[in-house]
Amino acid sequence: MGWPVLPEKEVSEPEFMGWPTLPEGADEEEEEDISSPLRFRLIIGGVSVIIMLAILVFSYFYTREQSQRREANEQAQTQPQVENQNQKDERIERLRDRIARISKQIQMMNKPALKVKRDIWTENLNKFSQQLDGISKMSSEQLPKIAQACDEIGRELDKIEEEIRSLQG
Repeated sequence: MGWPVLPEKEVSEPEFMGWPTLPEGADEEEEEDISSPLRFRLIIGGVSVIIMLAILVFSYFYTREQSQRREANEQAQTQPQVENQNQKDERIERLRDRIARISKQIQMMNKPALKVKRDIWTENLNKFSQQLDGISKMSSEQLPKIAQACDEIGRELDKIEEEIRSLQG
């Protein structure tokens, strides 16, 4: 079984070389008229591609700028909240440290005559600790209320410390 044999066709030399030629009887002026719409389409297509690329580049930079602005605005809004939260946490932590220090001072007082006073102070310190738990649950946006409550607890702790100092001599 072999390959089928095709009849040979005579090919002229220009056709064989692969170079396009004008049909017989056509002159070069007609070729320009024929290719003129093709040139116009190519120019329009090229301009369209350039315009689409320009739109894509513009939209990329525009959306990137918008997202950067949005991030900057969000950061500007959240920064005060973070600062308020930090202030709240610092105040509460300082008061908790003071309560722990005062509690140790109270425990070191072994005089039986001061047992009633020690119990009252311990109860007050527990109450202040519970108040701080409530304050820590408050939103950091309520910083003035938080500051006021922490200042009141601080004043009460000052009173207890003053009493302890006066009793220790």
